[in-house]
Amino acid sequence: MRLLFTEDAEDHLEAAYNFREETTSQRSAAELYNNLIDGIQILIDQPHLGRIEPLLEDAAISYRSLILLRDFKVIYHIDDQIIVVAAVYNCRQEPEKLREVVLKTKIKGSTP
Repeated sequence: MRLLFTEDAEDHLEAAYNFREETTSQRSAAELYNNLIDGIQILIDQPHLGRIEPLLEDAAISYRSLILLRDFKVIYHIDDQIIVVAAVYNCRQEPEKLREVVLKTKIKGSTP
């Protein structure tokens, strides 16, 4: 298995880093980013670790979610031997925003 991040998922990681850097420190932001990446990489060996995401049960793709660091939810789906990370969602946001964010994602380098 390998990981593939959508552009949105990469943007979410960057936004989490930037927010943490602005509100605390660069060191804290780097620690957050590294911890999120480490948590996501666990999926390479255990792709079914996350549960089916209830907010996306009616989507055309079977999305799974995994909670990391209490406040972040990684939304992904498995496509053959690729784990596609669609979003890294901050759980302190409105739940409906998660649905909106995930259902509009594009894989990096894909055409609209």
